[in-house]
Amino acid sequence: MTITLEQIRKLSIFLIILFLLLLYNIYSKLFFDWYGIDIIVRSYSFLFSFFCIFNYTQIDIKQYKTIYQKRYRSYANFLLFFETRLIPFLFIYFVSTLHTLIDTLNKSNWPYAGYFGILDGRFTNIVFYSLILFIVLRYRLKPSLAIPIFIGASIAFYFLDKAVYDTIIAGGRLIVFKTIKVAIITAVLLFEYFQLHILSVAAISLITGILLITGVMSTYIMLYYQTEEPKTKNEISIKLLRYGIHWKLDNLKESIITSLNYRDFSIYSTYLTFLGKPLDFTYDEWVRLLFTDTIEMSDDIASHLLKKEINIPFDSIIDYAYTASIIHNQKLQSAQHLAQLAARFADGKENIIIDLFEKGNMSFKIWAMNVMQHHNKMIYIPPLLPHCTDINETMSSTAYSTITKITGKNFSSQLNLPYNNPKVLRAIKDFYFQKNTIQ
Repeated sequence: MTITLEQIRKLSIFLIILFLLLLYNIYSKLFFDWYGIDIIVRSYSFLFSFFCIFNYTQIDIKQYKTIYQKRYRSYANFLLFFETRLIPFLFIYFVSTLHTLIDTLNKSNWPYAGYFGILDGRFTNIVFYSLILFIVLRYRLKPSLAIPIFIGASIAFYFLDKAVYDTIIAGGRLIVFKTIKVAIITAVLLFEYFQLHILSVAAISLITGILLITGVMSTYIMLYYQTEEPKTKNEISIKLLRYGIHWKLDNLKESIITSLNYRDFSIYSTYLTFLGKPLDFTYDEWVRLLFTDTIEMSDDIASHLLKKEINIPFDSIIDYAYTASIIHNQKLQSAQHLAQLAARFADGKENIIIDLFEKGNMSFKIWAMNVMQHHNKMIYIPPLLPHCTDINETMSSTAYSTITKITGKNFSSQLNLPYNNPKVLRAIKDFYFQKNTIQ
């Protein structure tokens, strides 16, 4: 291990600085969690990785071959490959895993949060940027050419990687993509050092990628059986679902119904929807999920119920919304899907809507106006008209836009006057009476 020891000595100062920064990062995470130190450590990790790669590309392998052949004989060439090609990248990966473990130190489910970050490959794109630098430096390109190639290739890799993950939200294609990433690193290092036939390189690299990704999935399953914490088990099931692996989904589903955890439901439903799988809940389970304490979750559930033929009692929805407007106030206003779901079952319930609309606070009034827009009945115009002159602009503009939606006419635009102008309000009244909608 002559080369490795020499490189450690050359990197000793950088290693000491890295060690101190990581120690301070640990202190920061445990006591005050200053995000600035995360940026500093991340930036220094890049600097350290690039300097490490620079040092290794300067090694003259030929001068070590004789020494290694005498010491290790038939293993000499492989050991040289391991020390000059694999070790720098393994070391960079090790630093990124340390950073991941430290970055998740303040999470409630640590160290599992750190393990998940490592298995997901968090912070490991630095290995690919280092590989790009390795290629540029290894072939001794001129600085005028090397610098733009390195920067351009790194930027291209960043956007390509991001585009893939933004496009492929879940499924087996993610496993394929991660396998290809591992295979690319392996192929580049093998071909550069051994100059093997391209088919041999491809085969070895692909097998390496498959074995490594299989190991990652197996580790998730092993961690599932190791932990006793239900929250961690759910996290593992969600992680595997992301890769298209349906692991203990019944337990995850039962946990979501029991705990009403919106984060788990949101990810669970997103992945299943992307994979083309149905959200299989019973009627009672849908109702329980809909009338939760979290408005965001209720609205999300409503968006799924709008795609199904499930009859939800209107009175339950409107009573839930009225109570929620008192507890959560402005959050209700953004519950558009819940308003649309209420409108689906609002036939014959117009007077109930109007009565609660008059009694409710501003948050409920704005939400109820969304219900009126979707229900689209002329009976709502009389209670809406007075609110067009409300001093609250959100209230008045929402009231007018609701009338516009119901009537299909923009009176303000036609008369070229503000929507709260008396002439505009008069025109709305005239239109209402012409339609004989007095009840």
